[in-house]
Formats: sequence, structure tokens, C-alpha cells
Amino acid sequence: AVMDGYVRDILHVRELGFPVFAAGIAPLDSSGRGKVIETDVPVEIAGVPISPGDVVFGDADGCIVIPRALEDAVIAKGREKLAAENKSLEALLQGRLLGASESEVAAAAGLAHPLFDRVRTSDAMLRVSECAERHARSAGRPT
Repeated sequence: AVMDGYVRDILHVRELGFPVFAAGIAPLDSSGRGKVIETDVPVEIAGVPISPGDVVFGDADGCIVIPRALEDAVIAKGREKLAAENKSLEALLQGRLLGASESEVAAAAGLAHPLFDRVRTSDAMLRVSECAERHARSAGRPT
């Protein structure tokens, strides 16, 4: 359910595994105030137009609306993006750089000086690798 309003009983909703995207959580009920007026008609939620047949996708970060006419193109681009991100994550997990020069990596790791030595480069790469490992662990992937 996608709502331009608040929900309650969120613990019970989560236990049921029912996907709900709302503006927030509030203790008010809708008794006497909520009623279905129409179904399968265009609506607008938070300024976003949604038409019957559009794809609404949601996860822990929020939800998006893909107009039906753009569905195939958006899904193809999404798959390309996911493949590129998976390659980047794999490179990070292996301790490799992502197209940055060693000096750029060192600068990003707090070792900014054009004349850094190889030990500092190793420190920067270690920090990148540690970050990637932490990310993988938080996502439940083996490190």
C-alpha cells in the first residue's frame, strides 16, 4: 500500500510482511474518516502522478513510480546500473581502486599530499578495503 498519509499499528503490519509506504506513523485511526471513493483511477501522491498500470516499486529506502510507457526502458537501465554497482562492489571487496589514481584515493582517505609514499598508499587502500568489508557484512555477504 502506498499512502499520502499516516499509518498506525506498524509493528503488526511489519509482522504480517505487508509492504506499506506512508508519510509517517501516527496513533490515530481512520474510523469514520476513511472511505474508498474510486479505484483504478489516476492519483497524485506527494506531487507524483500515478496512473493505473504504472509500476510502483518500494524497498527500505522508499518507493518510485515508473510510468507504464517507460517500464521496459527503466528496467533495462536499472539492470545496467545494478551490474555496474556489483562490479564496483566486487572491486572494492578485492581492495582494488575504482578508476581513481592512488593520490586521489590517498586524499580521500585523509592522506592528502602530492608527495605521499607507498606506505601511505597502502594505508589508503586498506581503509577502502575495510569500508568495503564493513558494507558487505552489513548486507549479509561473506567477506
